[in-house]
Parts: sequence; C-alpha cells; structure tokens
Amino acid sequence: MLRHEQPHTISRALLYPLCTPKVLSLLLERSNPSATVPPSLPRRFFHNLRDRRPSTGWTENSDPLPVLRVLFSCPRIAKPDANVHHALAYAVAADFDALVVFLLSHGADPRRSSGRAISIAIALNSVKLVRLLCERRDDPKDQPSFVGKGKKRRLEDRIDTTKDSGFLREAAQLKARDVAEYFLSKRVTADMQTLQLLAKMGLG
Repeated sequence: MLRHEQPHTISRALLYPLCTPKVLSLLLERSNPSATVPPSLPRRFFHNLRDRRPSTGWTENSDPLPVLRVLFSCPRIAKPDANVHHALAYAVAADFDALVVFLLSHGADPRRSSGRAISIAIALNSVKLVRLLCERRDDPKDQPSFVGKGKKRRLEDRIDTTKDSGFLREAAQLKARDVAEYFLSKRVTADMQTLQLLAKMGLG
C-alpha cells in the first residue's frame, strides 16, 4: 500500500498472485473510497484459463472466482468493468460455467466484440454455453416481477437471435448441429445460403 498510493492501490495489488481473497479484503477495508478509482481486472485472471482447468473440473471456488467475489461485493469502492480483456470470451473458451455466469451477472455483455463469446460457444458446439450467453437466468439481478397470482413475466433474452441470422449461419458453417438446432428452435430466420448449409446437415 505504501508503494502504490491511491487511487490505484487495489488495481496494483490485483496484479500479484499474493493478493488472495483474505489479503484483498484487508486492503479494501483500509482503502479510502473517495480516493479509489474503479479497480482494473488484471489479464492474469483470464488468460490461459483453459490450460489452468483443474483435473477435477471447474467449481464455484476455482480461481479467479474467490477474488472476484470479494472485489465485486465490496460496497466501499466502485465496481470494476466486467468486459475488460475479453474476460467473457476466455471464460467461454475454457468452458468455465460458473465464471461465465458470474461475469454476466456483473455486467459482461456477450454482444461485445461482434459477439465473440457466442461465436466461441458455437465453435464448441455447446448449447449449454450458447444458452447461458443468450438467455437470462433467474439470478438476483434478473428476477422478473410477478404478474397476477404467482405468474412470472417471461425474461427477455440478452440476445435477440431472431433479428440476426448470423449466429445460425456460423453454426451451419461449422457444422455445429446441436447449436443450429437450438437457434432453429428460437425461430431464427435463415437466408438462402444458410438454408442450403442446413439442408446438407439434414436440418431446416
């Protein structure tokens, strides 16, 4: 804290693996919120995620989630930008469901960079990931209001795939059959080229 004076203390601390959740909590307690800019998430959180996958698979406590939870839950400072360094795209490429959900719930936008995160999910032929990116879940920030007696108003999708057949075309070009079927179920209108590709896959 003496080496890196505010307003960038937290951003500098996050650069080091030594900044564990406990260390970060102590730093946040001692930070002056009026002299602290929104922290920057370091690249080390997201780069090479796929290579860092635990042998037992990702969990809710896999790195970098514990540190991110402390950082985003601190009421003393402004929240970081969850869209930095293509964080969402890296999380999708690593098939890190919990991190994808966390980033989305804290403002990550799958439409950024021409929908790069969705394109990666399509290339993986992962309906699970495409659905996470395109549809809203029942997380606290997406809770709909109730209509009538106990009836929930339907949540609008994050991505209106019916207005752009580009993702369906990508799925057809990559022969990602499962994802193509998902987009068709969403009533995406296909152009002639896409219809021809789908026909070769026995779809359409």
